[in-house]
Amino acid sequence: MPDMLKNGLAWLHEKRKEHLSRTVTYRRGSLEREINASPGDSRFDQVDEETGGIVRQIHTRDWIVGVEDMEEFGKPESGDQVIDGGKQYDVCPIGDEPQFRLIDDGIAYRIHSLEVKA
Repeated sequence: MPDMLKNGLAWLHEKRKEHLSRTVTYRRGSLEREINASPGDSRFDQVDEETGGIVRQIHTRDWIVGVEDMEEFGKPESGDQVIDGGKQYDVCPIGDEPQFRLIDDGIAYRIHSLEVKA
């Protein structure tokens, strides 16, 4: 019997890719490739021990990218870059959160990044 939930996730992934993503450039060193990515946002609270426990809120630009679109790169790494509309975002971990996590039963990455200000 087919796994209806897994099939549903795969269908939703394809619909997201078709209708809710845009083309961005993913770069690692000299290797770069245009991929489809869905932008999103996350907010993290980070306690700064050096300032006596002041809580800083960090806003990240997240990207949902199909694992199949990252075959040339493998897993996202800190220091990778996403270029979108002339803006550059550096892939990075945030606090205790790694730079990416697998989502949707392992068919996509949610990649955390921070905009590089000029």
